[in-house]
Amino acid sequence: MFRGAVEDIADAEQEVFAALYTGLGRFRFDSSVRTFLYRLCRNTAIDMIRRERRARGRIRAAARAAAGGQGPAALRVVDPDDELERNERRREVSAALFSLPRDERLLVLMKDCEDMSVGEIAGTLGIPEGTVKSRLHRTREKLARLLGGL
Repeated sequence: MFRGAVEDIADAEQEVFAALYTGLGRFRFDSSVRTFLYRLCRNTAIDMIRRERRARGRIRAAARAAAGGQGPAALRVVDPDDELERNERRREVSAALFSLPRDERLLVLMKDCEDMSVGEIAGTLGIPEGTVKSRLHRTREKLARLLGGL
């Protein structure tokens, strides 16, 4: 479903494990575990693809608005050096994020990528909100150290 994009597959894997952890209690044994896991993976992938599509639409709308609503022809010309630097920065952030332990990476992804509230994260993971806040703070500090001065 992700056409081999490694980052997308890794994100999907994280989402599936989080969904499995939180949704296993809803499994009623009406079907096989294999069917349950397949549907969970499929639905998670579909949700991620839909979120990505919506995000691309918002980016396009913001670009049109920035260009004065004149469509793609009026978009600014991208400097190749800026684009190269931006791509390098993305790779560094991605590498730093994936060097974190799974639990810490999940916290950052849930808060900063999925825009979940602290309360939602606490409910999903079954831990107090204060714990989410302190772990998130420590994880962000660790990421800042890993990234140096980015």
